[in-house]
Amino acid sequence: WTRLLIKKSKPVQDLGSPAKVLAIGMFASIIPDFDLFYHYLFDLNHPHHSYWTHVPGLWIAIFGVGMLAALLLKKTRLIGLGIVMGSNILVHLTLDTVAGRIMWLYPFSDMDFVLALIPAVHGWWVWNFVLHWTFLLEMALLVAAIYVWRSGPKRQTDHALIAATKSLRG
Repeated sequence: WTRLLIKKSKPVQDLGSPAKVLAIGMFASIIPDFDLFYHYLFDLNHPHHSYWTHVPGLWIAIFGVGMLAALLLKKTRLIGLGIVMGSNILVHLTLDTVAGRIMWLYPFSDMDFVLALIPAVHGWWVWNFVLHWTFLLEMALLVAAIYVWRSGPKRQTDHALIAATKSLRG
């Protein structure tokens, strides 16, 4: 997804090298799952998709306000950052909708949406996911992502991505 944004969006291109933009996109795509820390440390009583980090309306509001401010201030790089981060978060939530309940209409409705419910038929909860058809879909997406990544300009992108990742770590 982020590669398409790099090719088609001038504000995204203004963020810097493709590797830096990809690193930003990858980081943004895991932000909704930061709630897992809270979930496993403090609150196993609620599914982690019920926390605010998995509410699309909240992210749309945050990035909507941010994008409006960036447009009014004519900050092209902030617009690019909003496009990359916001779209990757929404892609994450879209993919979570396959097997996880996401409240797409919240705060107007607390109804959740899910493509496939995964029944609890195996003793260890992990097997319920691994042995369900949705896991094959996830693996197909992973293989497709690796293929797209590897089919691009290899040496330059790989070295730039490694450098960008190291610079993000400090």
